[in-house]
Amino acid sequence: MRWIQFKTAEEKNAKTKFVYFGDAQNNVLSDWSRVMRMAYQTAPDASFVVHAGDLINEAHRDQEWAEWYKAGGFIHSQWTAIPVLGNHEFRPLSRKDGDREISIQWRPQFTLPVEETLSEKLHETVYVVDYQNVRIIVLNSNYNLKEQTKYLEDKLKNSTAKWNIVTCHHSIFSPAKGRDFQYGRENWKPLFDKYNVDLVLNGHDHTYARGHVPEPREVFDESEEIKTVYVTSVSGPKQYKLNSEQLKDYVKQGYQLDKSGQYMQFFQVITIDQDKLTYVAYTATGDEYDRAEIVKDFETGEKKITP
Repeated sequence: MRWIQFKTAEEKNAKTKFVYFGDAQNNVLSDWSRVMRMAYQTAPDASFVVHAGDLINEAHRDQEWAEWYKAGGFIHSQWTAIPVLGNHEFRPLSRKDGDREISIQWRPQFTLPVEETLSEKLHETVYVVDYQNVRIIVLNSNYNLKEQTKYLEDKLKNSTAKWNIVTCHHSIFSPAKGRDFQYGRENWKPLFDKYNVDLVLNGHDHTYARGHVPEPREVFDESEEIKTVYVTSVSGPKQYKLNSEQLKDYVKQGYQLDKSGQYMQFFQVITIDQDKLTYVAYTATGDEYDRAEIVKDFETGEKKITP
C-alpha cells in the first residue's frame, strides 16, 4: 500500500489555493500529462483542482479514462478533484444509439455531492463545494438549464462565503469562432451580476480569454471597480482560433477583455488570502502568461482589479 497525502480544510479565514484546468480532452497521456505535472510543480500545496469539463474525448471509453488517471498519477490522489461535466462526457453510448448519456464511468469514479432538490439526471453534475471562505458552484451547461437557474440563485442568495466562484463547461463569453452559450449570458450572467459573483471558470472553446464586467457607472471613467471576472482556458493540445471580433461584440453586453491567447496549453493557479484573490495563468512549460489580483471590500462588496 502506498502513502497518500492530502490537505483538509482549515479555519474559514485561512488561505485557499487551487488549480484550474480547461479542457484536457485529446492525447491526454502524451500531451496533457506535462501540463498536469507542471501544475503540481508550480503549486504542490494546492488543496484541490477544478477540471472545467471535457476531461477526455470519448465519454464511455475505458482506455481514455485510464490515460487520464495515468497522466496525473499520484497527483490525482493528493488533489481533491472538482470535475465539471463537459459535452464530451455526455455522448451516445454507441453510434447506433442517438441518445446522449453521461459517461458510464462518471458516477462510479467520482464521489460527488447529490443535490436532492434537483432532478436525478442532474445528480453529481450540479453541486456546491464550500471550502474555508470560498463557495464553488458547479453547473451542468449541457442540459436542464432552466432547472439549474433557480438552483443557482438559491445557492448564491444563501451563500455566507466571502468569495463565490461558479464553474461550468460552456463559456459565458466565448472567445472561439462558432461558439455561443446564449442561455448562460441571458439567464445566468444576470444572477452573477445581482449576487456579485467573483469568478466564473469555463472551458469548451480551446483557446484563452480573461475579461471582466466593470461596475456599472452613469459616467464612464477608468475606475478599476469590477463585478465578475470571466476566464475561458484550455489545458490540452486541441486548439481553436481566437475570434477577436466576437469578443469585441461582447462590449455591448458589458464585457471587457483583459488578456487573450491562442494555440497554447495553460493551467491556472488561484490563491485566496483574506480580501485578495490572485489569479495566475501559466503555459505548459511553467512560464507566467497572465496575472490579475482582485481586492474585495467585504463590507460593501466592492472589488478592484489590477492590472
